[in-house]
Amino acid sequence: MKVVQSNINFNVAEFYNNKHISLIIDSNSNIGVGISNPQGLLHLHKPLNDTDVTVKLTDANNTTGVVLKKDSNQDFYISNTHSNGNIIFNTSNNEKIRINYAGKIGIGTNNPIDLLDIRGGNIRIEGNILPNTNISYDLGSLTNRWKDLYLSGNSINLGGLILTKSSTNNLQIKDENGNI
Repeated sequence: MKVVQSNINFNVAEFYNNKHISLIIDSNSNIGVGISNPQGLLHLHKPLNDTDVTVKLTDANNTTGVVLKKDSNQDFYISNTHSNGNIIFNTSNNEKIRINYAGKIGIGTNNPIDLLDIRGGNIRIEGNILPNTNISYDLGSLTNRWKDLYLSGNSINLGGLILTKSSTNNLQIKDENGNI
């Protein structure tokens, strides 16, 4: 089928369903689905109140697919509904961020091993890093240190020198072998 429109003031093609516009191709080659005046190359509009607008991408091997959705609260979702599907963000034709199927986020890695796995750069934070509760959390460990520093409970390890608050609130200074 070939449709030719020589008058730029009219739409190239219009498709209706029960007297309501279903699809339109305007004189600027914009395609509107559910809208008569598309505002972009592809404009999807659901003319009902409080409904989700969803775009689903599937193929013969995966009918669950990837979903882009705007819900009635104006929240935007990107979902890979396949059980092993990842969401990958690329810039300059290189992977920059990956959210894997288990919910782990990798920045600078395509195989995150922790909830947030950042590699190959610095992290800039303006503000505090706070634990969720007042329970004791460690910063590093004996085997995974921040170069020459790790914090654990009531101790600070500075490159083999350990500063500890004793049970009587005295400061103790020891080496890693426990020598004072």
